[in-house]
Amino acid sequence: MSPGYARLCLPYVAAVCLRRGTVGLGDFSAAALSDPQTLELACCFTVLVDANPDPNALAPQRVEIDLAEGRTVACAVTAVLGSPGRPLAPEAARAKFDACWQTVPRFPPQRAAALWDTITALEGLEDVRVLGTMAAP
Repeated sequence: MSPGYARLCLPYVAAVCLRRGTVGLGDFSAAALSDPQTLELACCFTVLVDANPDPNALAPQRVEIDLAEGRTVACAVTAVLGSPGRPLAPEAARAKFDACWQTVPRFPPQRAAALWDTITALEGLEDVRVLGTMAAP
């Protein structure tokens, strides 16, 4: 499957999360997308449609995992992580920014800190065009 498809494929993302404890950009590389153990685990998941009329809605969600011992573990998600209803902690947001920045090798590392500082002060910027300049290679 393509990386774009995989990002929206709940069975794949759930399998990655169960195996690694998190999901990151590296989980959508060609090698990760062809990992037989992840793909085998992904086949154990079934997505059920609920009564929400919006098929593209990210929330609410309910995740249930039936364990081999017969017990079911469930979690209700009313707001996805990173959304306005459940924002990332500042440290987590910075870590996510740094992880994304590192995937673009032609961007100098020292520019990351300046761009982050500018983004976090966005509401006070007089001219947002500076963001385009800072984010360009």
